[in-house]
Amino acid sequence: MKSYERPLTMGGFMWGIPNTLIGVLLAVLSASAWSFRDGMLVCKGDRGFAHIFLGKRGFAAMTLGRVVLVVKSLGLATWMHEIEHARQAERWGIAYLPTYLLNHVRNGYDRNPFEVSAVAVGDEFRVDHPDTADEPAV
Repeated sequence: MKSYERPLTMGGFMWGIPNTLIGVLLAVLSASAWSFRDGMLVCKGDRGFAHIFLGKRGFAAMTLGRVVLVVKSLGLATWMHEIEHARQAERWGIAYLPTYLLNHVRNGYDRNPFEVSAVAVGDEFRVDHPDTADEPAV
């Protein structure tokens, strides 16, 4: 099974609820339009928290549990990257955010093991689907 094909699970959802609740809070603060895709709550908008925190830093999205805050359209490969972050939250549970942030401080964004893993998933999807990797996902 390809890394981007690993399913999200109900048990993982339950284990990752603390991360999802933080994501919901930030989505509310972002005043975004909400939709669902692949078991994820997608909050897309150009104002509020997401716009200030992500858009002004050049990021397209941020995933917290099963919530994806989106400020720019995402292609399918990037969507696979964001779903990998949801899988990480399922594995790490409540420890995900502190561990992610600690790695970010120690290693920087590009060498954060959570980002390295998510980038690898997106890259694997891009290699396997070169014609559709950049098609809009959200």
